[in-house]
Amino acid sequence: MHKNVSFVMPVLHEERYLKAAVESVMAQELPGEMELVLAIAPSQDKTLDIAKSLKKKYGSKLQLVNVDRANTSMQLNAGIAKAKFEVVLRVDAHAELGSGYAATALEVLNATGAANVGGVMKAVGESVFQSAVAYGYNNRIGLGGGAYHVGAKAGPQESVYLGVFDKQKLLSVGGFDPKWVRGQDWELNQRLRAAGEQVWFDPRLEVTYRPR
Repeated sequence: MHKNVSFVMPVLHEERYLKAAVESVMAQELPGEMELVLAIAPSQDKTLDIAKSLKKKYGSKLQLVNVDRANTSMQLNAGIAKAKFEVVLRVDAHAELGSGYAATALEVLNATGAANVGGVMKAVGESVFQSAVAYGYNNRIGLGGGAYHVGAKAGPQESVYLGVFDKQKLLSVGGFDPKWVRGQDWELNQRLRAAGEQVWFDPRLEVTYRPR
């Protein structure tokens, strides 16, 4: 049974959101150990300075990895390579995990034997423009009918938002493909399913996402 989790977060130009995102991760409670790996691409703001400050606060629970290019798949793969635990939980610097997210995800991963589990992206805007974008994210017309946008019953799905992975199964299909600048989650989940693995959706796994 899995109990230890490495959170992996790709980071680029995130001085506004990084602190809150990191704190939402560190507030998670798990039955085992945890760490957060920040995979940081070259940023033209204070992202790296903020990351270093957070490193001083959290010590060994927060790992920093510098990545030469701003490529989400490359950043994720670099973070996964650094991760030391058997479960990889992908997080986003524009996202905040709900209370109990990680513990519930771990429970679902263990119960189903899936390669990846995930849930709903709840988009929330601050400005008028962001609110309009968020409405599109949460609407079946805006981004289609994916369970991770509009919800569904718990069960196997083609894809899920972000993802909580069995690290061994994730690495067995080669991780994320750097050729995919967008849609890398969906593409990876298709490879997992083609390899006979299961991708599992659970509506209890809700993540608040703030559009740029």
